[in-house]
Amino acid sequence: MKSIATGFIVMTVAGALVGLASTFKTAEIPAACATDSIVCGDVDVRETLGPVRFQDDKSWCFAFTSADLLTYRFRNELHGERVSDVYTALTYTGKYAVDPYSDAGGLARFAVKAAYERGFCQQSLEDEALRRGPLGSLNEKLQTLRALKSLYDRGDLAGLNRKLDELAKTNSIVSSVPRQELMHVLQASTARNFPMHFADLLCGSHRYKPTAKIEVKSMVKWVAGTSKLLRTIDEQLTAGNIVGISYYSAFLILGSNAPQEGKHFSSLVGRRRNAKRNRCEYLIRNSFGPGCLGYSSEYITPENCQFGHIWVARSVLERNVFAITFIKP
Repeated sequence: MKSIATGFIVMTVAGALVGLASTFKTAEIPAACATDSIVCGDVDVRETLGPVRFQDDKSWCFAFTSADLLTYRFRNELHGERVSDVYTALTYTGKYAVDPYSDAGGLARFAVKAAYERGFCQQSLEDEALRRGPLGSLNEKLQTLRALKSLYDRGDLAGLNRKLDELAKTNSIVSSVPRQELMHVLQASTARNFPMHFADLLCGSHRYKPTAKIEVKSMVKWVAGTSKLLRTIDEQLTAGNIVGISYYSAFLILGSNAPQEGKHFSSLVGRRRNAKRNRCEYLIRNSFGPGCLGYSSEYITPENCQFGHIWVARSVLERNVFAITFIKP
């Protein structure tokens, strides 16, 4: 989801500058907190996923959430590392022939499966690579790769080498790859899967290929019904699992009564009983960066927003969620 995310780019970067225990209580909970026959027990596993991700100017929220789902499922095997969100997105675009340079979104279910089958790169390697050079936003970096591939496909090797020489002077991520290897990948790739194979060069031997089997489950409200979606969310959280949610996100900016607009994908990583408001609330791990600037006044408070994690009432979630995806524990 890009339309709302774009408005966060400047604000979340500023918010990130001012901010960077899992508990599960089975004690008796007041009846007022019981909702839809599910007791509102406290769950909070955000710390297992590290800082909130920042999708920048790409509509890859589905891939960022997929990376969360895989990170959480394989948290013991990854030993504190996280699954790369951009690598997950590029794996998806490569497998399903989606244009990686476009503004197209995707489906988390298939992104999880594609990344699981191919293996995933470490987020720390991605963070280091994307910090290099002055190429700007994520989309601008992709457009640079597109230009290199276009020069190669046109047979303009002189122009290609001039461009590579320019990038080498700027400490670009492209300059971190030996030119001979880059030329080989340019030759062997199509325009659409070149970014994925370029990412392979950066990841190198660090790609992790899981061996444990997984089962990915999805459901949509128009088939299963909203009540079943919420019941399944509660069951997974109670079991200590996280859930990816597809939802209308306009309320995050415009308030709880916002129209059902701005389709988005995020991770649900917690639940709590808010005794002061006498309601169940759910913790959304968004992908607009680890800040809170730009959210609606009812979500920007320290009580409701902590480093890009937002607590929302069950009634708001019920009104706006329309699909879920999770990996069975």
